[in-house]
Amino acid sequence: MNAELDAGDVLLQRAVPVGPRDTVTDLFHRTVDLITPVVHESLALIASGRAEWIPQDRSRASFFHKRSPEGSRIDWSWPAESLERLIRAQSDPYPNAFTHHKGQRIRIVEAGVSEGCYGGTPGRVFIREGDGIVVVAGVVG
Repeated sequence: MNAELDAGDVLLQRAVPVGPRDTVTDLFHRTVDLITPVVHESLALIASGRAEWIPQDRSRASFFHKRSPEGSRIDWSWPAESLERLIRAQSDPYPNAFTHHKGQRIRIVEAGVSEGCYGGTPGRVFIREGDGIVVVAGVVG
């Protein structure tokens, strides 16, 4: 740790595979069991004097703002692929993506991009498809 947010040197890191349909919940479960061994190994490296600290490459860093409830609101003008990613990133136990329909707030917990190509006003409930419904999304600009 240092005085900047998420800018400290790295002692030890582990990678996990991220699949195209993984949710934040999947990644949580895939990484939670790594915490204890990584902490123990890190402390052992420090105690032994063998710690090799690696400075972070700040040119490769990205900024993510503090989450707010509005950050989970679905903006139907976004392309379908972006909406599907947002919904996977807002899965339990974290606040879910949401929208409003007929005055009711609705949590959206799963989504996919339709094989069909439908037009219309973004946000419009369009047609039943399989086990779900098609909601019109924006188009890639």
